[in-house]
Amino acid sequence: MNLRNIALSTVLLSSFATGAFAVTKNEAPDPITTAVAEHSVKVDAGKVFNNRELTRLGFDADKQLKVSLFKSSGKVDRSSGND
Repeated sequence: MNLRNIALSTVLLSSFATGAFAVTKNEAPDPITTAVAEHSVKVDAGKVFNNRELTRLGFDADKQLKVSLFKSSGKVDRSSGND
């Protein structure tokens, strides 16, 4: 193989790789949603996390945490991977 063929092969392969991994912009963006906490309470970390999680987080079981409730429709979005 001469230098010209190697250069041509390199150009062709690099242009193919660029086209193959190009990001398409055909999908509509996800809508922006905001969530507002309906109700917040303070609870001990020991009521929310088990001992293993407390150790990993470095929390004491009596550490006060603020826990919030967010309103939900209860529906789970289905996957769009099979569309």
